[in-house]
Amino acid sequence: MWALAQLGIRCAIAPSFGAIFRDNCIRNGLLPVTPSAPAVAALAVAAMKQPAGWRVDLRTCTLHEPGGSTHPFTIDAHEREQLLAGLDAIDLTRQHRAAIEAFEAADRQSRPWIWASPAPIEPPPQQEAP
Repeated sequence: MWALAQLGIRCAIAPSFGAIFRDNCIRNGLLPVTPSAPAVAALAVAAMKQPAGWRVDLRTCTLHEPGGSTHPFTIDAHEREQLLAGLDAIDLTRQHRAAIEAFEAADRQSRPWIWASPAPIEPPPQQEAP
């Protein structure tokens, strides 16, 4: 999967993917598209006739052949948004930073013995350069 991304491949089309490979694709920004097996066979024939000029539109979940034919595909809405926004697992976690910090503060109050050190000290606000 990493080799595909390093080659500039942003989408893989197949009738199925192994669960781990598919999850790694999503996590690393590569779109795994799984049309039906007959559709994949038809797309492969079309790609052999005209290999360049294909387009994948993740916003509309559509494959576009160079000749103008289109093929819809489906993807989990959460995964679609993650790919569109270019987010990885760390970015997804950071989106919940306020909730995580609130949980930690409440947990620190209710179970202080769990926390080995006192609450973190907030860094001073950054001052703008003159």
